[in-house]
Amino acid sequence: MPIPTFHLSISGSVLAFYGAVLSTITATAQVIAHLRDRAHIKIRVQPNMETMGDPQTDGMTFVIVTAVNAGRRPVTITTIGAYRLHPRKAFVCADTRPRTPYELTEGKQMMAMLDQSGLDLESIEHWGVWDATGREHRLNIAPWYKRWPSRVRRRFSMKRDERHRERKKEEERTKATS
Repeated sequence: MPIPTFHLSISGSVLAFYGAVLSTITATAQVIAHLRDRAHIKIRVQPNMETMGDPQTDGMTFVIVTAVNAGRRPVTITTIGAYRLHPRKAFVCADTRPRTPYELTEGKQMMAMLDQSGLDLESIEHWGVWDATGREHRLNIAPWYKRWPSRVRRRFSMKRDERHRERKKEEERTKATS
């Protein structure tokens, strides 16, 4: 009894199409895995929070800033603070729980408490959480049409102040050498 033979012919274009589809699927999966695996800090701000049960802060009203790591990578938080609209100055929160620097692993959180009595919430440009690599994670508060001009003015004033400091140093050097 003769053995049947099968002839299978695959054209080069079909094989190229298969390779292109397979590599596109693989690249998409890699990009999704990269985006999912990085640290992602979510910031939540809760104003008008009153404390109870602590004799030192009983009856005070606080703004509570919470930072949560919603990503998979651990991240070390070094500072929690906010930028105000220019020309007001930025500030950092000294009362954080747990104390900074603190490593936030997946799903962990930390918070900062600020006394609301001396804080103008309308002047906040954005809240920020800074990690050990210097990256700033933001929660924008002011609308874009207030935020952008404020940032531009702040950058120009910082450059102007830096030039002024350099001139002062140069003047001091020339006085010292003469």
